[in-house]
Amino acid sequence: MPFTIRDFEDLVRLLYEHPEWRERLRSVILPEEILTLPQLVRENSEAIGRLEQAVAELVELHNRMEKKIEELVETQRRGYEEFLAYRQATDTAFRELAETVRRNHDELRADVEDFRVVPRDPKKQTVCAPTTGRFGIESLTGGDAHGTDVTPACNVVDICGGYHDCSIRPRGVVARS
Repeated sequence: MPFTIRDFEDLVRLLYEHPEWRERLRSVILPEEILTLPQLVRENSEAIGRLEQAVAELVELHNRMEKKIEELVETQRRGYEEFLAYRQATDTAFRELAETVRRNHDELRADVEDFRVVPRDPKKQTVCAPTTGRFGIESLTGGDAHGTDVTPACNVVDICGGYHDCSIRPRGVVARS
């Protein structure tokens, strides 16, 4: 029995009128892989939706991390600039300190060369007197130089050498017996 176009059109009309026939005809005509495609498309659409959400969250996280990194870089840059300024100030302070120490050393050396201790006369105290006038002379009894031998240009090496137990004070040098 031949199948005509009129018969085909009748078949199409019948399939629209009876959807259950359409399902049956699909299962007969189409392979299983094609029949499962609508379900796979739905599952893939849901998975794509979840992936889009995850990507959006990752982009947001990336943007926050990028901002934090920029802040850290700026903080590091400021800290490095502060360190450089501190280092420069410290270097300047150390140079000034070194110069002050050198100058004080030179002044002390000059002052030391101005003092000389002579062997003590057992009957008198011997006091070193500065030739520069920078230090005052102070006796053991409170500050006058009476009753002592005052010798200009004393040498601290002599003091340290043990001729006298002398101590240098801001106001002068005192000889002790």
